[in-house]
This record gives sequence, C-alpha cells and structure tokens, in this order.
Amino acid sequence: MSASVPRKNILLLIPQLTYGGAERVFHDHGQELARQHRVIECVFDSGTEVAFPTQNQLVALDVPAGSGIVGKLGTFIKRVQRVKALKREHKIDVCISHLEGADYLNLLSKGPSRCCSAFTIPSATTPTSAGPWAGCAAAC
Repeated sequence: MSASVPRKNILLLIPQLTYGGAERVFHDHGQELARQHRVIECVFDSGTEVAFPTQNQLVALDVPAGSGIVGKLGTFIKRVQRVKALKREHKIDVCISHLEGADYLNLLSKGPSRCCSAFTIPSATTPTSAGPWAGCAAAC
C-alpha cells in the first residue's frame, strides 16, 4: 500500500448475507477493500444464515423486527441509531450500503462519515415493476 493512501475504516452494511447477487457483491467488496483498509461488515440480524463467510469483523444490529406500523417505525428508528453508534464506535470514514433497506439506514445515520450505495443494474431478463430499465434510471 502506498504511503500516500491512508488506511480507512470502512463499514459495509447489508440486511443479510444469504445466497444472492447483492450478497456476493458485498462479500467481494469486503475481501478486496480489506487488502488496504480496516473493514467491518454489518448485517441487520445475527440469526440469519451467513452464506458468504468473511475474515472481516462481522457485527449485527440485532434490533428485532416490529409488527404494525408503529412497531416497524420503532424498529427502523432503533436501527438508524444503532448504525450511527457503530459509525462513532469504530470511527468509520466511509459506509457502503447494499440494498434499499441498508441504503436508508446509511443515509439517515450519516454523521461525519461518507455514505456510498452499491447497486447493480438489473439485466433485461430481470422482472421489475418499472421494466428492465428501472435500474438505469436510478443510476443516472
């Protein structure tokens, strides 16, 4: 690693690490970034299966899901607070979120760290409510 590039504290955020394309990208990002930076991987719930094991520190928000509108709102607020606390605790420089739920938590818990969202553009064969070009509009 070059002396001109300081080692960063990076938080990767995703709802779960089950088998899926976004989860695989998350895993690959973690492995590559860990070559030059300190990477902490975060999932919403420690009770879910981890399909892609990691050598990085893995933490969980472990805020139980709520039921009903009030319960879900309370869960969401607690998760935002937990992510904000993780960013402070680990002195996070950059947080990279994967998938929509994690993106919301990342943006609302911002603090002094930089926020990034990783996403893939669906293929023409991927069914979406807005058609095959929905991801392209989000990328522009």
